[in-house]
Amino acid sequence: IGVDIRVMSNQQNDTSRWRVHSLSIPWSVRVIVTPPRNKRILWDQYHNLAYPLGYFPRDDLERDSDMLDWFGDHLHTNYHTLFDLLKDRGYFVEILSTDYSCINATDYGTLILMDTEDEFHADELKKVQLDVLQHALSIVVFADWYNEQLIGDVRFFDDNTRSMWDAYTGGANVVALNALLRPFGVVLGDMVTAGSVQVGGDELYFQSGTTVMRSPIHSRVLRTRLHRIADAKPKLQNRKDVVDAIPLVLYDTTHLVDGGGGDGGGRIAVFGDSTCLDANQHTRDCLWLLDMLLRYTNDGELDSELQQALTQVTRENEAHIFSAHYMAQMSVPRTVHSAQRLLEQVSRTHKLTQVQCPQNLHNYNEESEKLLESLLSGGGGGSIRRSRSSKVAPPQPHPPHHDYKVDIQPHLIQPPLGGISVSGKLLLLYPFVFLCSF
Repeated sequence: IGVDIRVMSNQQNDTSRWRVHSLSIPWSVRVIVTPPRNKRILWDQYHNLAYPLGYFPRDDLERDSDMLDWFGDHLHTNYHTLFDLLKDRGYFVEILSTDYSCINATDYGTLILMDTEDEFHADELKKVQLDVLQHALSIVVFADWYNEQLIGDVRFFDDNTRSMWDAYTGGANVVALNALLRPFGVVLGDMVTAGSVQVGGDELYFQSGTTVMRSPIHSRVLRTRLHRIADAKPKLQNRKDVVDAIPLVLYDTTHLVDGGGGDGGGRIAVFGDSTCLDANQHTRDCLWLLDMLLRYTNDGELDSELQQALTQVTRENEAHIFSAHYMAQMSVPRTVHSAQRLLEQVSRTHKLTQVQCPQNLHNYNEESEKLLESLLSGGGGGSIRRSRSSKVAPPQPHPPHHDYKVDIQPHLIQPPLGGISVSGKLLLLYPFVFLCSF
């Protein structure tokens, strides 16, 4: 493959004396067979919002040198070390730049949501939730802090605009994440904590993240002690205010489908902090934790040290793990209406009258839709089961013209630009790898 560029010019508007300058750029690519599903990861960039779209506050409340979340939250910027890890582990990462309706969930093992600030369209929520239940899509969430009082505390006077700036959301939009996780019984609270977290011989620093408030029976939780952050100003934070906290939860939904058999249910991993993966800000990184979580969500392998550190929620210990004392430390996060009005001005989903690929919303069987309705009406969790006689229909293939498309940026999937498209199943991945289905 090559690119030829020809430039024609003349001297002093003399059209009889044209000069032609030519440049040829050779370009080679590797063509490989489409990787297996458990090696393909979808990174949600679409629901990430950052400065200068608006005032999205810093993720680390223990530092106030930077007021803004302005590092980009992209695999090519502050998450570049994470991207390097994924490539080293043999994963193929695609960056989602459309809403969830355009996802063919059967292509991917795990959807990663990293520090998302935007809200979700109702059709997006339903599609991803059904993808988890019917198409075994797994989800990894790295959230961040959210607390109504702290959102007010990070208000500041900007010297450049000579005006007060109000935050559009917290470190992440936990209200929106809770809506996504609702049918699975996982609830993130508004208690913001920080401190060291130990898993076997590995250690990370939980940098002002949100805490798991509730998770269903059969889930596994990491219980530890962290100090509470009750003020956005580091000088006013009390490190002696140590509380019980759950920063991590794992949940396998396969038991919800066909009584525990088959491939119908995906796995969910939720961690309350994303700063430990941020190459520009982390105190002690948690790349090793992400590696463990992806082995769990993609392959069903639970690391032995992580398994020992986790407590499985059962009917017998549920009341003890989520005791009245623990639950009293936090509340379910609520929308801050003043911030919501600001967020709606820059949101990619708020003004959507229709999702981008509505034809993909009908590829689900009746049993899956009934199960989702039961989970939503029952508050989510592990109490709702399908009968063993119910069958899961095989995933419906997408029409050919909804397969991979060419985009200006390598390895991004978007609707065709200017009518340019590639026939068949061909996808350009960074760093310049073609995927084909043979």
